[in-house]
Amino acid sequence: MKQNYQTFVMSIGTRSLAVLGAFVITCSGLWPASATTTIGFDGLSLADGDEIPTLFASRVQTDGPGYTVSMGRLTIGTPDIWVGLSEYTFRSDWDGRGAVAQINPQYGPGYWGLFLVFVTDINYGAIVLSFDLDLHSGAGPVDVDWSFNANGFNASGNWQRTTPGRDTITPEYNFYGGIPPSTDHFFSFRINAGDPGSIAIDNITFDLIVVPEPSILVLAMFGGITAAAFRRAITRPKT
Repeated sequence: MKQNYQTFVMSIGTRSLAVLGAFVITCSGLWPASATTTIGFDGLSLADGDEIPTLFASRVQTDGPGYTVSMGRLTIGTPDIWVGLSEYTFRSDWDGRGAVAQINPQYGPGYWGLFLVFVTDINYGAIVLSFDLDLHSGAGPVDVDWSFNANGFNASGNWQRTTPGRDTITPEYNFYGGIPPSTDHFFSFRINAGDPGSIAIDNITFDLIVVPEPSILVLAMFGGITAAAFRRAITRPKT
C-alpha cells in the first residue's frame, strides 16, 4: 500500500511538472495569441504607382481598406503592433491577381531591403505567419532570400521562381530565448537575381505575441522548482 501511495504521489508530481512547464512556455511568449491581421492591399484608395503609407495597418482591431483582422484568445486584430512598410508601390491589379505591394526597383541584386518593421508595445511581440511573393509576367527568373529577426526568435528562407505566379510562404521559427518587451522585429529580403520591379508581396499575415511580466515568470518557475523538490523528497529512500 505504501509503495502504491508513493507511485500515486510521484505521478501527481510528474503531471504537475508537465503542467507547470507548459505554463512557463506559454508565459515566455512562445505561444501566439491567434489574433491576426492580414494585409491584402485590396480596397486601398490609391492610384497605381502611389507609395503605400508607411504606417498602414498599424494598431488595428477592425477590418479596413486593404486589411482584415481576426479574433484571437486575448484580443481582436493587432492593436499593440505598429507596422512600418518600406517604400512599396501600390498596384491595383498585378497580373490579374488583385492588389499588391510592388518592391521598389532600386533594390538591386545583393541589396538587403526591408519588407516591413514591427514595433510593439511593452509586453507584446509580433510574428509573421505567412506571406505571398509574386512574380509578374514577362520577367525572368528570380532568387530572393528573406529573413524575419527579433530578439528571441528568427526565421529565414529562399524563394525562387522561373515562371509568372505566386507562392505562399509559411516561416518556420527558431526560438532561442525570451522575447524582451517593446522590441523591433525586422522582416527583410535580399534579391540575389532578377528584376526587383517584377516582384510583389501580398497577404502578409502576422500575429500578436504576449510577453508576460517578469514576476509572472519567476512565480511560474518557482512553482516548478517547488514541485521538483517535492517529488525528490517523496522518492528519497529511507536509510
